[in-house]
Amino acid sequence: MSEAPDEAESPEPEDVVSTPDVDLSEGDSTSFATQFGSSEESAETAQPGGSTEADSAPNKLEDADPEPDEDSTDDRAAQADRQHGIRNLSMMTGDRARLFQAEQISIFGGETSVVPRSGEVPGHVLSKLVTAYVQPSCAQRLLDALRVSPVQCLVGPSGSGRTTAAIATAARHLERVGQTARGNVHILATDDISSIDGSALPAGKAFILVLPESVAAPDIAWFGSIGADLEQRHSVLILVSVNEPKGSAALKADWLVPYTPPPLDAIFKKHLASRPPSRVDALCALPDVRMALQRCRVPRDAAMLAADVLADMASGLPDQELLKGEPTAKLGQAQQELNEGELWHRILLVATAVMYDLSAGTVVREAKRLAELHVPNGIQTEVPKVDWFNGPRYWSACVDLVGDQADSGAGQIFRLAHPRLAIPLLEVIWQDHVGERDVLLDWLCGLGAHPIKRVRVKAAQAAAQLACYDFDVVVREVIHVWALNGGFRPRQSAAVALEALAVAAEGRFARRVRGLVQGWAHSNNVRLLAAAMAAYGTFLGAKDPDEALARMEEIVGGRVRRWDGRRDASIDHVERELANIVQRALLDVFAAGAQEKVIQALARWAGLPHWRWRKAAARSLLELARKEGASRWPLLIELTSVQDNLYDAVLALWRNALDAGQRDEAPWEALRRWCDQADELRGDPAAAESAALTEKLLADIRASSSALADNLDFHRRIWAFRKAKRQVARSSSLSPNQEETP
Repeated sequence: MSEAPDEAESPEPEDVVSTPDVDLSEGDSTSFATQFGSSEESAETAQPGGSTEADSAPNKLEDADPEPDEDSTDDRAAQADRQHGIRNLSMMTGDRARLFQAEQISIFGGETSVVPRSGEVPGHVLSKLVTAYVQPSCAQRLLDALRVSPVQCLVGPSGSGRTTAAIATAARHLERVGQTARGNVHILATDDISSIDGSALPAGKAFILVLPESVAAPDIAWFGSIGADLEQRHSVLILVSVNEPKGSAALKADWLVPYTPPPLDAIFKKHLASRPPSRVDALCALPDVRMALQRCRVPRDAAMLAADVLADMASGLPDQELLKGEPTAKLGQAQQELNEGELWHRILLVATAVMYDLSAGTVVREAKRLAELHVPNGIQTEVPKVDWFNGPRYWSACVDLVGDQADSGAGQIFRLAHPRLAIPLLEVIWQDHVGERDVLLDWLCGLGAHPIKRVRVKAAQAAAQLACYDFDVVVREVIHVWALNGGFRPRQSAAVALEALAVAAEGRFARRVRGLVQGWAHSNNVRLLAAAMAAYGTFLGAKDPDEALARMEEIVGGRVRRWDGRRDASIDHVERELANIVQRALLDVFAAGAQEKVIQALARWAGLPHWRWRKAAARSLLELARKEGASRWPLLIELTSVQDNLYDAVLALWRNALDAGQRDEAPWEALRRWCDQADELRGDPAAAESAALTEKLLADIRASSSALADNLDFHRRIWAFRKAKRQVARSSSLSPNQEETP
């Protein structure tokens, strides 16, 4: 890892290298090469717009927002903006046309979700799929065919919903034979058919293998040979292909199922199922909605169209303005303003194209900063000022000033005159006004450290869109500068930008983004390592959880050393901050969808010999134990109750966290909350299974060792004493005529 030096404090950069930490009593911790202070990276850190307070300290890493949002209002709004922006960018084709398709994300009822590139399909994805999936006519034929042969080939055009149908049918097959679908539906990661050994595949699983268009389906003989192995292991394999297997038609009948997509209007209605049926029927009767449905070609089109309708409704648009069509007229008007309007009109239009739907005060303030970046010339001799007395419509005809419809106290907000004007407008600004590019990038760099999270999200997604037109320049001048900053806010901005870029323009930049993040994850720069971890905490990590978790494991167990072997407070600080950043990214990967993968990885860390991994696992468990599930039980209990293979992992995490070597009372307090919750819900029949699971967990913790059993008994006596004391205090505080509510 390396850091850019502060030349004022350290003219001669100090090299820092990492060596393996060998401890014969506790095991060997992973090492990673580090180097503080390369002159090349110092120059990169000094790019325009990239300077913040974190740049002044070469070894500084911020692991948390210095001014967090206390009531989470900004966080919730920023998350909604992030989801909305990802959907919009995924539909962008780069030629000012819209395509309702996203290769890297899935849409379930208007919400984005991630199906991993390979490995286990997360349980929450299967749950969402059930609520938004419309079964095609071929699904029943595929389900029946799996009774005849455990290997089947689902053949149809790409992008038409084949993989979704295969996953849903695999889950139905497992439930039909008495197995749970959670944890047992897997996507294979190979394109080489010959490398699949049916006898080596795990038993009792359903596997999905999606072949690229360039890969031919195997011969019929292959199906017969692998089918025999799968049958012995009670597993099934669904091959998804564009091409039919080679062989005679008579032989193919046992292994081939042609794919037929479900009706698109049914898909559209299914994704609107969160609304009352009468409301859905009214929406489908709108002329603009009917025309948009007629333009849909594949199931994903209808799903994304439903997401658009839900987003428009959430923004407060009346029915007659839903899906207002393409913003062609407004775009032409905006182009005219950009070419002929006054400088302030143009600047406000550019600022609103990036920060639409934000408060007027925020947009005007940042528009003024953008204006100040313009160097006066012979024609424009001073920085433009806001003419308050002419009213907002004097500023730009493409910008509307609307009231605070959410009644959140934010005041008026700026909104573009068409809900879909932002992306084509920002493309026009970049492509047709080349002279503005440097100023625009400099301005975006500053927004990456903005105190308002919604501003940072919108700036990051704007940078992702611009990278679709000039990848190398925008990544180097904006995203890389954010990554090298060291501050929490710029690092998160870089992660959000990379996440959006991976799904933008139909996923055409996904491979380059993954390569960039992998390079940072193996970098000699500590700040780039931290930025890579933050990027893995987005959909990128949920898409490739094995890669993300493997790199996190290396960094958590690594040590940072100077070239001369010295250790000082700055190195200790960097190690602590980096460990905190990895933990945050790990929890973000969990929240992004890789729940089962994260729990299994943490259980593995709990069993590794070095204390760094065990401590990281214990700290992560404390955070996960606080997460609430859909019911009144903690999320970990809910996941464990529906997926048996997670119980051993959760038990291992508790054993590690409660170990006396951790010397921390926080895990015991977390366990007490679980026990209190089990006591409160003990009489509820709906909670019987979860309560029994909690009791089983306590019994297994007790059986782990005599020391842990004694510790558990000691804490339970303390908990009982405190609980009785609170009840006495509560009873004594009641008047003689009052009765305590049971």
